[in-house]
Order: sequence, then C-alpha cells, then structure tokens
Amino acid sequence: MITETGLSVSPRAARLGPPDYGYGGNTFEDQARGLVQNWNDIATAEKPVAGGVIHEYLDAWWKYGLKDSYEHEPEDIEEWFGLVSIEKRGKEYRTEFRPAYRSLKAVWLETRLKK
Repeated sequence: MITETGLSVSPRAARLGPPDYGYGGNTFEDQARGLVQNWNDIATAEKPVAGGVIHEYLDAWWKYGLKDSYEHEPEDIEEWFGLVSIEKRGKEYRTEFRPAYRSLKAVWLETRLKK
C-alpha cells in the first residue's frame, strides 16, 4: 500500500516541473499530470500493490497550529497539496476542485467502466 503521494502547488517555491516535480512550486497542470502518472505507476507496478492514498484532499492550512490555520501562506509548501483548494473570500471560505481532482476522477471512472 502506498500511503502517501502528492504534489504541492505552493506559488512561492521553485518549480522543477516534470519529470521530477520537486517539493512545491508545481502548476495546477503539473499536479494533475504528476498525480495521474503516480496513480498509473501504482496500478501497473510489477509487484502487487494494494492501492494508494493521495496526499491530500483539501489544502492544509492547519499544519502548524491554530494561529497558523487562519492564513493560506504562499511560501508554506505543506499547505498546498490539496486536490481541492480552500480560499478565504471576505468572511467566508470557499472550496474549488483543482484540475488534479478532475483528472484523478476521470482515471477512476475509466477504470471502473472497464470492469
């Protein structure tokens, strides 16, 4: 079981891009392509793999305690791994699916339809 695979789209990190991607700085398209590639690697591994877990569903502002959780910091790579972004708009918070969410959903649906 692959317990964690993910790519950060933190805007203030250096971008390496494919094929290595690096730790942060990925574009939304890099994240989508890279996670689909990771998933395909898991699905086609020579040795049996029980599955994998994407890190993570929702951007993680909470990483460093309550005070830190009120701001989505562009330089904090750990806060930007989500398949879904969370943005503060006025007094409310909104979520939005990133392209990686839609890409992985399409792969999953395609796999399910083949069975």
